[in-house]
Amino acid sequence: MKARRVVKKKGNKGFTLVEVIVVLVILAILAAILIPSMIGWIKKAQDSSLITECRTVVLAAQTTAVELYTDGTLSDEGLYGRRDEIIELAEVDGTIVEITCDVESATITRLLYKAANGKYVLYENGKYTVSDDGTAGNSASGYLKTSLSLLSDAQKIQNNKHLWENLLDAFKTAYGGAYPSLSDTEKEILNGVSDRDALVWKPTLLKQGDGQYSLMMIAAKDEAASKNNAYMIYYNGSYYYHTNGKNQNSKYVDDRGRFDLSTLEIPVKNDDYWVKVE
Repeated sequence: MKARRVVKKKGNKGFTLVEVIVVLVILAILAAILIPSMIGWIKKAQDSSLITECRTVVLAAQTTAVELYTDGTLSDEGLYGRRDEIIELAEVDGTIVEITCDVESATITRLLYKAANGKYVLYENGKYTVSDDGTAGNSASGYLKTSLSLLSDAQKIQNNKHLWENLLDAFKTAYGGAYPSLSDTEKEILNGVSDRDALVWKPTLLKQGDGQYSLMMIAAKDEAASKNNAYMIYYNGSYYYHTNGKNQNSKYVDDRGRFDLSTLEIPVKNDDYWVKVE
């Protein structure tokens, strides 16, 4: 009888270290390529959703504007006063920070919407822009309109604070908890100020008599209200920067309605004056 030949089966070979490293490198390369694209896709989807939400708000605001126009009461302040009704009509959870319209055509020209997730959507000239803060495409003109709308709300607050303090609090809240900075164009006006990047816009009261107030914006550092050294003012559609005749500098401006507007128009007589930007 012949003896059987026993054949031993070879065991399964595992991956070598080199093969494992090659696989990991390939996965890392794929991740580096795909993850940014995936993040981009997710962001586009989120932005698209926010724009759709804001578009609904704009349509609701347009409906309200037509109603006010029909009643002969259409104004930016009137629209802002109806912001809660507009949000309810649009059936969204965000808030309206700023809204302006063309009174003659009853058309919404600009609307800044803050979504429930803290993102902002700006509608202007038929375009929508999503941003992390409320300053996208904005300037002193827009901030002034928002401040005028906030003033009526601040006057209704009953607390131990002065009116201008309540206004400042409401203004900061509207723009994400911080005063908005100057736009690049506005910074160019202050090309003689070395720390112009540190300046922010703040609303300032102007008392008109009989408890009535108007507003202007000042470009100052984000400091206590008692230290409002303004480098620039925006009032009645114009910018004014302060100078000592040689250099652009700052000038103390009181927040409590005690600013003398005539100083903006006084002819140059000394080394301390405001210059209107033409």
